[in-house]
Amino acid sequence: MSVLDYEPELFPGLIYHMKQPKIVLLIFAGKIVITGAKVREDTYKAFENTSPVLTEFRKVEQWCVSLTPKSENKKSVA
Repeated sequence: MSVLDYEPELFPGLIYHMKQPKIVLLIFAGKIVITGAKVREDTYKAFENTSPVLTEFRKVEQWCVSLTPKSENKKSVA
């Protein structure tokens, strides 16, 4: 069983204590810090385990793009 802690008054990120592999993930808006791994493969496992859940809640931004180019400041040469 894993443990989740989120108290924004004390710390701005969600703290996820993963039991297998024994790793702690600090999840912020736009960033994840994976800490406590003994070997590199454990970080990959932790990310693979949490990635599907996190992608469900990702923020999809809509961009408004203008198709007309901006006018450039051109200096006239005399």
